[in-house]
Amino acid sequence: MNENELKRVLNCMDKVVTFSLLNGLNVHTSVGGKYAELFVAHELLKHDPKLGQRRKEVEIDRPGSCDVILAKTKKKLEVKWAVLHYDPNDPFVKAAQGIPYWGWGFSKGKQFIDRKFDYCILIAAEKDRAYPQHIFVIKCEEMTERTMGGKRKSGVFTKGSFYLEYSHDRNFYFKRKWWPKGPSPLEEDIFDNRELYERRWGELKRKGMLE
Repeated sequence: MNENELKRVLNCMDKVVTFSLLNGLNVHTSVGGKYAELFVAHELLKHDPKLGQRRKEVEIDRPGSCDVILAKTKKKLEVKWAVLHYDPNDPFVKAAQGIPYWGWGFSKGKQFIDRKFDYCILIAAEKDRAYPQHIFVIKCEEMTERTMGGKRKSGVFTKGSFYLEYSHDRNFYFKRKWWPKGPSPLEEDIFDNRELYERRWGELKRKGMLE
């Protein structure tokens, strides 16, 4: 991939997400997800990232089971993007008693249960943008049914699903109406050790893998 061309595409996608959020167009989720994959690829270019059909070029088990493969290290990445919920009129914010937060969904959890990737990259977008405010890197083995808190009722999946949410305000975890029982073990660890999960992103950029 051409770095300059990729940067131009990312800038355009960032503007689309902003336009969607400010005009209530509801296209930011799908665009933001693809933005995140391309952003990760751009930041990890020296490790030869493969996306889409090009993942099959890497001789690795189940190349289609993740979003990005780093060809040089053969590490598989699952990339998740989340908008910042902050608007007091946002029903999700209302249901969290006005506390801003980010959330990432994992549905039934097949990908981490079956170990279909090595690292999960959580992109927490800036206010009204696609660009990251925080980037958390989680090792797949750290994601289990127990650490994820089991299938829980959420603001989207009322019948239960696996998800992670993050807020700068610890009270969020007790005030969210869909799960007012405190953080899951992994949510609590990310809240308490945010710098660790963020430092991993720098290590991944340098080495293409984590120790």
